[in-house]
Amino acid sequence: MTCTILIKIQMGNAVINDITDLKGVFDYALSHGIISKQVFDGIIRNCDFSKERQTKDCKVNIAKFLKSYSDINIFNIYSPVCHEDSERPNSTLHALTQHVSIIFR
Repeated sequence: MTCTILIKIQMGNAVINDITDLKGVFDYALSHGIISKQVFDGIIRNCDFSKERQTKDCKVNIAKFLKSYSDINIFNIYSPVCHEDSERPNSTLHALTQHVSIIFR
């Protein structure tokens, strides 16, 4: 008689790997029309997230990426645009900036 032990592993919406997670964030922004193909290509071409320091061109494109999200609730990109600071969710841009801050070490 063979005995098999099953181990259950659960994984939620966790950050697994900063490099691949960031690539996913940029892919998502491009595929949903938040950033242009030019900004996306600039990030892919000029940024190496395995390094601590990034090129000036990388930082310029990341700044454009962050600006594209400045009026958008990253947790619901289809919600109405927030024009006043009081209407914005407090954590929206902060959460995105924290996630992308790996490149500005």
